[in-house]
Amino acid sequence: MSEKQQQVLDYFSADQLKEIETTIVKAEKQTSGEIRVEIILDCDHDLMGRVHEQAVRDFETAGMHKTRDKTGILILIVLNERTFTILGDSGIYSKLPQGYWDNMAKAMTLYFKDGNFHVGICAVVESIGRQLAKYFPRRNDDVDELSDEVIVGGSR
Repeated sequence: MSEKQQQVLDYFSADQLKEIETTIVKAEKQTSGEIRVEIILDCDHDLMGRVHEQAVRDFETAGMHKTRDKTGILILIVLNERTFTILGDSGIYSKLPQGYWDNMAKAMTLYFKDGNFHVGICAVVESIGRQLAKYFPRRNDDVDELSDEVIVGGSR
């Protein structure tokens, strides 16, 4: 593990990261949607302060845009910039309106303000999982297209 990745553990213990991963696995059992959580210290140097653009870059780099039904969702947390974003693929936005995502962001912000980072992430992942199950139920031939492991990165 790099020094920068180790610094993420100042915010999240290994057990908390595992709990987030377990929450993702549980959420995805009911849906064909794919949820990823990425925690980084800073955006790439050329994207400093532009978390949405960082999420778009990382979404594509991780191949999240290649899911069968365009149902990938990335929750990107940028620790040193004290910000996050939730980015979904085109299939997601065709079913879940912006108001839903605004509510998820508000909920996560409240958890984060109280220092409950992993609890907030898990709560939002659970909610997203419930919504995805309504609109994108798991198919008989569904396969896990993306890793459920939390992406932990450092400064870029």
